[in-house]
Formats: sequence, structure tokens, C-alpha cells
Amino acid sequence: MAESKPKSFEDGLQQLESVVQKLESDGLTLEQSLVEFEKGVNLAKDLQVQLEQAKRRVDVLKQSLNGELEASPLDSDPT
Repeated sequence: MAESKPKSFEDGLQQLESVVQKLESDGLTLEQSLVEFEKGVNLAKDLQVQLEQAKRRVDVLKQSLNGELEASPLDSDPT
């Protein structure tokens, strides 16, 4: 079951909160719980990448040579 990635950090966080609520409910079977858990892990990984990219962007802005804010493009793949 391929889930599309959230369009924004906020959307991803909302999806993750929904997954947590489902997992905390008593109505899921073991298989449903595993599917939801996997979704949650993948969402958490995606959100972590987005947070790391935002942190790098802030760091780049803070490290401007002449003290002014400058934006620099970041690689989309953090590897």
C-alpha cells in the first residue's frame, strides 16, 4: 500500500497524529495495527528529514559572511 508523502510538514504532522490516535484506539486488529505503525514510522522519518532540512537552511542563513541574511539552495537529498 503506497502512501503519498504529505505536501507540507503540517500535513505530515496531522497525518502522524491521526495514526497515533488510531493506534491508541482498541478497534484495530493486529494486522491493521502493524499497517498503521508502518505508516507512522514512515511519516516520522519524512518529518525528521524536513526538520533537518529546515535546520540546515537556518544555519546557512545565520552563517552569511557579511552579516546579512542570504538564502542558499539546499540539496533535496540529504545523503
